[in-house]
Amino acid sequence: MAFVPGRTINENSILSHEIMHYIHRKQGRKRVMAIKIDLTKAYDRMEWKPLIQLLEKLGMCEVMTRWINQCISSPSFLILFNGAPFDYFQQTRGIRSGDPLSPYLFIIYAEILSRLIFFEEEKGNLKGIKICRNAPPISHLFYADDITIFCRADERDAQAVQRCLSKFEN
Repeated sequence: MAFVPGRTINENSILSHEIMHYIHRKQGRKRVMAIKIDLTKAYDRMEWKPLIQLLEKLGMCEVMTRWINQCISSPSFLILFNGAPFDYFQQTRGIRSGDPLSPYLFIIYAEILSRLIFFEEEKGNLKGIKICRNAPPISHLFYADDITIFCRADERDAQAVQRCLSKFEN
């Protein structure tokens, strides 16, 4: 999940470390795996339309959604070549990494991937890792622009992860 009430941000890194420790020590027939994904360049490739649709589906008011849309889609750029300016051009996708609003929009956008993973779990195609008998299964952790996915090391789970990543990419 992108945000869990009542937790501090460093708990995800501690939890991730504990799960990795479990994976390295695990023995037996049932194999597990961790997939770490770095979305550093994703800021540049974020499509605006799905982001605005997601904000609407999450219940954000129409005025705020319109303001956010204007903030991300209104900048124009000018390139100087040997000191001479060319025409202005507009950005068609992506959010600026220096913008104070960008990290929040990115977290909301990453919620799409989180929900895709939960959907595959609900269908039984993906199982998270349980580090002890009474622990809840953990299928994924988000930390800034890093995602770690935990699942069984079998074809069914690998295909489910691939489906999630393909849908998120599209």
